[in-house]
Amino acid sequence: MARATRKTPGCVLFLLDCSSSMYGEKSENLAKCVNETIQEFISVCTNGAETLDRFHIGAIRYGNETGNAIEIDNPSDFLQPVSALEQMLLPEDPSEIRQWVKARAGGGTPMKEAFEIAYGILEKWTGEHPDSPRPTVINVTDGQANDLVGTQAEAEKLRSMKTADGEVFVFNIHISENKSTSVVLPTEAAMQKMDLGRESEFANGLFKMSSELTNEMVTLAETVFPGKDQPKPGAKGFAFNAQLTWLPKLFQIGTMAG
Repeated sequence: MARATRKTPGCVLFLLDCSSSMYGEKSENLAKCVNETIQEFISVCTNGAETLDRFHIGAIRYGNETGNAIEIDNPSDFLQPVSALEQMLLPEDPSEIRQWVKARAGGGTPMKEAFEIAYGILEKWTGEHPDSPRPTVINVTDGQANDLVGTQAEAEKLRSMKTADGEVFVFNIHISENKSTSVVLPTEAAMQKMDLGRESEFANGLFKMSSELTNEMVTLAETVFPGKDQPKPGAKGFAFNAQLTWLPKLFQIGTMAG
């Protein structure tokens, strides 16, 4: 994997389901996890008093309103260098996690529109940063997309874009309170053995939209998800019926691609 630097910055773009079914604990935990991840990027990129722009980060929300999840003066500026994010919402207590992304919930699940927006953003970004690490897109949802077939088509378009480092990495995470049948970072063979009942079509659709993990990501995943069902080579960036407490671990794995 290419290394993110100021000359060749990395890019991480979150797609966040803000539909009505996300109301409450799910939307609050998702916003918290995204904010903590942004804070971690800022910390990693800070050298003394200077924040080095080694990453550009953005977030798209989709629900009754689809658009920029980070409230800034120009909502069309989806990707922000970490130095700009560092200057936003400065808290009195430096240890306080800032709320770049707020919990929202309402409307349906227009996932296709979110991927369309992501395509436009990254088409421009990859053109301007051809030698950068491949961009990462992390999509988090709790329900069926309004248009699954259309969403799959948009995701395939997105994954076809590339930098010199490789194609856009897409990680799909489905969160749920259903703990009976969880799927975490499966291979194609493992996915074929899963019986998710009525959810099978949607789960398989998200799986096909997801990118294969690198060897480095599999190694990290083996550490953060120990046990008999450890991810194996060929595993994809995909989780279904994932518990909310797994989000930080999944984000840690997904952001390695950038």
